[in-house]
Amino acid sequence: MANPGEPPLSRNREFTLLWSGQVLSVLGTRVSWVAYPLLVLSLTHSPIKTGVVSFATWIPAVVLGLPSGVIVDRWDRRKLMIACESGRADACGGLVATLATGTITYGQIIAVSVIERSFATLFDPAEVGAVRNLVTQSQLTTALARNESRQYVAFLLGPPLGGALFGIARLLPFLFDALSYSASVLALLLIKRPFQTDVQRERMNLVPEMREGFIYMWHQPFLRTTTLLGAAADFVTNGIGLATIIIAKQSLHATPTDVGGMLAIAGAGGLIGSLATPLIRLKLSPRLVVVGATTCWALVIPTFLLTTNAYTLGALLAVALATAPPWNAVISTYRIALIPDHFQGRVESAHSLFSLGAIALGTLMAGLLLGTLGRASTVGVFTMVMAGVAAVSIWSPSIRRCLADS
Repeated sequence: MANPGEPPLSRNREFTLLWSGQVLSVLGTRVSWVAYPLLVLSLTHSPIKTGVVSFATWIPAVVLGLPSGVIVDRWDRRKLMIACESGRADACGGLVATLATGTITYGQIIAVSVIERSFATLFDPAEVGAVRNLVTQSQLTTALARNESRQYVAFLLGPPLGGALFGIARLLPFLFDALSYSASVLALLLIKRPFQTDVQRERMNLVPEMREGFIYMWHQPFLRTTTLLGAAADFVTNGIGLATIIIAKQSLHATPTDVGGMLAIAGAGGLIGSLATPLIRLKLSPRLVVVGATTCWALVIPTFLLTTNAYTLGALLAVALATAPPWNAVISTYRIALIPDHFQGRVESAHSLFSLGAIALGTLMAGLLLGTLGRASTVGVFTMVMAGVAAVSIWSPSIRRCLADS
């Protein structure tokens, strides 16, 4: 809750600039997100190769995850974020050029997706630290909820736009993405307030400092438990997300426009959840939010076997996604509050190492399972993993201690 007399977050110029620029950037990412699997399927007709591209996209997050935290704590976050967004714009622009000349290959798609993710791996922990320094402590939960809402606005608008643009010309989604990153660079250039309390100038000791972030996270029971729990949930949610695209395209015979519409419906659920997050935080205990979200996913995923069209599949996914923003707001607020500012990047990147590695494995598993065992086995595997996540969220002592009385 904001302090009496404190200006509302909407009047915070610096946060509004950052948020607005990232709305465009994330929207562009969602436009190309749906275009990547559609492009691979149009070139190869292979669910396995589609899963491999998604897996490869997340490899930089695993390789660069821990070093990125040290870099974020040592370098000027604002300059680093500008460089990352510029690099992502260039990578997408290169893909547009190869699509325009008709020389695109499967290997080039993997290369561009890896380059994009490499820059994102540096950008994301820098932004977390930046938000902490652009808003007051009392506004942090609201700011994080608004950041979450932009993800679902993009999820609502990006896929149908991406599907429609892909239907017109395969290069258009990626051109849109490149332009969105350029807009984000402009917004960052307009922000004047520092993104960190101080840039550490002493000599960087990469391995020891990476270890410090990991050790700090691991020795905090709440951070350790929620990191592992979140990684397992990310494995399921992102794996099943890619699976819905492949199922819709190959099993339900959906067009690119249908796939975009399906994901827009799913995004609407996430957006509703993000808008409702402040009210949910007032009415429900943090522990109930965490337990309810994981249980909902475990119950909804099996119903994917009953769908006969893409739009029904999107509606079911929307129900599950509505629980994600409250979960993320609760966990992120407690995690960020526990971490000193000078450790923020290192601990956040240690956390991300688990999360993004799980995303990579989840998308790879989705492609492999669908390509070898089929729809029923794929849904069954993801259901069992999420049921385990729900059970741990219910019985974990560290979650009970930290969240039960909050």
